Amino acid sequence: MIRTPNLWIAAVLTAMLVSFAGGALAQKQNDPSTRKSPPAVWKNERNFNAVQKAWELVAEEQYDEAEAAFRKQVDRISDPYEKSQAMFGLAQAMMANDNFDDSLKLYEDIVNMDVLPNKPHFDAIFQIAQLYYMRERYDDSLAWIDRWQRESGEDKVEVYELRASIYAQKEQYRPALAAIDTAIGMSEKPKETWYQLKLAMHFELKEFAEAKDVLEILIRGWPGKKMYWTQLSSINVTLKQDEEALAVLALAHRKGLLDKQQDWIQLYSLYGFLNLPYKAAEILSTGIERGIVEETKSHWEQLGNAWYAAQELDNAVVALDKAAELSLDGKLDMQVAHILVDKEDWAAAKESLTSAIDKGGLTELQTGNMYVLLGMSELYTGSQSAARNAFMQARRYEKVRQAAQQWIQHLDELKKGS
Repeated sequence: MIRTPNLWIAAVLTAMLVSFAGGALAQKQNDPSTRKSPPAVWKNERNFNAVQKAWELVAEEQYDEAEAAFRKQVDRISDPYEKSQAMFGLAQAMMANDNFDDSLKLYEDIVNMDVLPNKPHFDAIFQIAQLYYMRERYDDSLAWIDRWQRESGEDKVEVYELRASIYAQKEQYRPALAAIDTAIGMSEKPKETWYQLKLAMHFELKEFAEAKDVLEILIRGWPGKKMYWTQLSSINVTLKQDEEALAVLALAHRKGLLDKQQDWIQLYSLYGFLNLPYKAAEILSTGIERGIVEETKSHWEQLGNAWYAAQELDNAVVALDKAAELSLDGKLDMQVAHILVDKEDWAAAKESLTSAIDKGGLTELQTGNMYVLLGMSELYTGSQSAARNAFMQARRYEKVRQAAQQWIQHLDELKKGS
């Protein structure tokens, strides 16, 4: 909020660089201020030149030298008007050196002297308001803003920008919104930070539809910033506008903005939620291939399930096999085995069934079923003795005992017929 030194120079020199020995700044005929502006009169040419040279040091960003030069003039000059001009420069040089407390006190002294013309006098008041804000003395800052508006009779966008920031810090979100909306309305080209503050206030007030409107403005104004796209997508999810959420995130993806794993996972999840498993699988597969999405058990399992939902069974088996390799129990091997059995790929099924049984972690029913399916796989790949052994193991589990016994009887019939 604090103006940089160079921006202040023009404002201050306007009030200062007038002809000495009686020169005065003319007031605008329609000056709305309630304060009668004192004349800007330099009586001493030496003082005028010394203060002017000190300001030139500020312009050259030689702040230590400028502070010393202004301080010398403050100590030397006795005329109240000329002294206040030197004090003004000293306060600015102090602020440039991050000496905010001393700068604040000096500005207050300048205002209390009440000898400067309106423009620098009101600038000092507003500077005090900003410095109190920086010191986190928000009520004091508001009081000085009120004084600036009351005495100057003017309005400017910086006032509402500062008010909005203060109210936000005080967690007074509704007044903060009103202030930043006024700032936006007064400006032909509102700042991005104003919209960011407005967005934050709507979030705090849980006004998600209004937050969505702000995010759409931010995207139009700053389309290359990923966070606005991802936030808009999330807001749409909150508003149960899932198709819009997907459209926003998919467009951000096409623009190459999604560069983090969580972004890709969110896009995958939206495709899956909207029953578009093939697109979901494509996103997750590409993310893994590019190294954006980690090759974890969970991610391989998610990919496998997406491919399975899309009826891409070969791809599902590959992904679920990867997940099973990273798993300590046999549940994923069991899942792969079921797919392979459905495909009647008995040779491959035997490997997954054996792995599921060896790893364990299954219920008794699941284990029994694995033995039954293993027996079937052995039988269909030509090994009746191995099939019998598997069915005998299955018979130990009560819930599949009848099925296992039927398969054993079938093997006995096959043996008799051979």
